[in-house]
Amino acid sequence: MLPQTLSADASTIQMSPKALANAALSVSLNSAQSTSNLVLKLSKSHGLNLGEAVPITDCVETMRDSVDELHQSIAEMKDLDGPNLGSYN
Repeated sequence: MLPQTLSADASTIQMSPKALANAALSVSLNSAQSTSNLVLKLSKSHGLNLGEAVPITDCVETMRDSVDELHQSIAEMKDLDGPNLGSYN
């Protein structure tokens, strides 16, 4: 799968900082989820020794935390509004 970029959403983003932030969070979330799934598959590989398995397990936890935090950020962005989140002047 090709990495998603913000250029795909350029017409929607236009001059809106809020739309830009939401698009950036969505792209980041998709990337983090993809990476998390890849690391999880790697962690289930057979033949890993303890020295390999422990850091990969830590990485899986870190990636899950990142995905969770990005989900939270997206949810919180829905509640934000204000003069700096509208359009550029």
